[in-house]
Amino acid sequence: MQRQIIAVFCLITLMGIALPGCDDDDGASNTNNVSNTSNVNNTTNPTCGNDSVDPGEACDGSQLGGQTCATQGFDGGQPGCLDDCSAVDTTGCCLDACPEAGAVECHQNALATCVLRTGGCLVWEETDCGEAQCLDAGNGPECSCVDECDLGAPPSCVGNGLTTCEANTQTGCNHLVVVDCAATSQSCNPYTGSCVNNGSGTQCTDAYQILHSPLVLSGADLETDFALDSVDLWETPGCTSTYYNKNDAVFRVDMHDGDRLTLWDSTDSWLYFNVLAADPVNCLDDSVCLANNENALGRLTYDASGDQTVYVIVEPYMADLTSPYDLHFELVPRVCGDGLLGLGEECDDGNTVDADGCSAQCMEEAGYDCAGAPSFCFEEGRGNTCDTAIELTLPIAFSFSTERFTDDYGSPNHPPFTSCTVIGGEGPDAVFAITIPAETYLQIDASNVIDDFTLIISTDCADMEGTCAFSETAYLGPEAYRFFNHDAQPLTVFLLLDAFNPGTFSTDLALSFHAPVCGDGIVEGNEGCDDGNTTDADGCDADCVPEAGYVCYGQPSTCEASQPGDTCENPYIVTDATTLTLDTALFHDVYGPPLGNDYPCGLMPYGSGGEGPDVVFQVEVPPNHALDVTGESAEMNMAVIFSRQCGDIEYSCFEYSEGYNHPI
Repeated sequence: MQRQIIAVFCLITLMGIALPGCDDDDGASNTNNVSNTSNVNNTTNPTCGNDSVDPGEACDGSQLGGQTCATQGFDGGQPGCLDDCSAVDTTGCCLDACPEAGAVECHQNALATCVLRTGGCLVWEETDCGEAQCLDAGNGPECSCVDECDLGAPPSCVGNGLTTCEANTQTGCNHLVVVDCAATSQSCNPYTGSCVNNGSGTQCTDAYQILHSPLVLSGADLETDFALDSVDLWETPGCTSTYYNKNDAVFRVDMHDGDRLTLWDSTDSWLYFNVLAADPVNCLDDSVCLANNENALGRLTYDASGDQTVYVIVEPYMADLTSPYDLHFELVPRVCGDGLLGLGEECDDGNTVDADGCSAQCMEEAGYDCAGAPSFCFEEGRGNTCDTAIELTLPIAFSFSTERFTDDYGSPNHPPFTSCTVIGGEGPDAVFAITIPAETYLQIDASNVIDDFTLIISTDCADMEGTCAFSETAYLGPEAYRFFNHDAQPLTVFLLLDAFNPGTFSTDLALSFHAPVCGDGIVEGNEGCDDGNTTDADGCDADCVPEAGYVCYGQPSTCEASQPGDTCENPYIVTDATTLTLDTALFHDVYGPPLGNDYPCGLMPYGSGGEGPDVVFQVEVPPNHALDVTGESAEMNMAVIFSRQCGDIEYSCFEYSEGYNHPI
């Protein structure tokens, strides 16, 4: 009954709220009802829209009650009244955009003038200067222009573009005009200031003229592109040539006194370069060569000792082989400080300051040797051995040559480097000392390699051969090498650059450090995996270490349940002599690229781990016993690698053997 009583009570109460108001129902007008329009006591309501500000209204129509844009905090404009007369409408009001009428400024490339807008506000009016420039030359901003060049300047060549100075009729200023001579299959001639037809290069009378620098000429086969054997230099004094009847290319170079001509090829082809003087009767003088590149892999350098025209003969060395080519021509005047070795310069380090090994006059300073261009200068006598190694602070980039060094390492002066597969070369060598931060890569980039050289890294100066940790042979390049310091502390290594042949080599080097980043999807350094994140419980943990029970491979790493033989942490354990038949398709490439790009014992191919799957065995070898491993595969190349430490299996490698479709 209580719930029902309450419910009824609530209903009555609600109904009471809805009951109409009281009325005495006498039929007469109610003089107290304020809502009754006939109420004689009712005060007249305000009417919005009658253009009169009634009580309760802020404004009405054009009547604003004395309010203006200024009273509303604006600088000018025309206010209005809102439709409900509740407030002044300020949408027609404005603020000044500029300081005063008549002021002028440059807005990017537009001339802006401050003007008074109808309604009383200041605004900027902009005029685009078009091909001219908005400038303030001291007389105030204006659309004007600046001469880019002198109308009296002669035409010049920038690359293969003919550059002239012309007057712009629209702006009234002089500007540069560049015409691409290649568009008409011509070459820009800086001596005549015009685009000219060039020769075919098959003979002296139709020589290809080197008209701008630098210039690169490329092709698939020099003998096909220059189909004529026009010059025989086999027995000519001062020349390097071949007894094979090979077609040659002929280039003409006009040089001024002090100009330096440099020519090299960046392919694997063997090409001879010879310089001959011009002859007014026979076109060229083939009785003697003025310069040559010493061997078919070298770089040609020739300095003009006066204004002269010379011819460069390019001839392949190898018989019955195609000769692809990328010929690089550089013709530069002698300017000290340009980083190029010119006539009379002993060095040029790219500046004209003293006390850095190369003087302001580009001469070697006392107590220094300099090599390459831009020149790399070091204390005289340093770098021949690890005891006098040249210390490098990275990052550094320089051009280097072994012309100032002696042959101290490698055959025949020393035995092969026992810890590396690459032996020292027969030419001069240089040694650098580099301290690598903990768990960091040493990155070595070599480009413009002229002649082959051997690159060797050792960790002990007293035993350079025995502690070789990395070795490679650099060819014509570009080449890139990386060596990782796995230690938790800095490591000082000795970098040996050894000319492979008895002559010298030169190269451009760039050395830098690179630290691995866990979570970037690239497996580097001490990382056992990198799946592109830093989360746990996915096979590769937050520190890029494979989690227990998982094997990870590839990059970004794929992780799955491990089986015996997948890794050194989960090896296939061998306790007795046994014969095993394994299907490597069940395993993965955990070791080798990309992890093993710097194995110290030089694994296949060419100093790196293989790209196929691998299997890890653990064998306990008793004292005074030999471990004999015989492997045979008829379907694939394979390598057997011996290491002592599971945690550092790649870099504790001490022996290996490899087989190419034959027993190991």
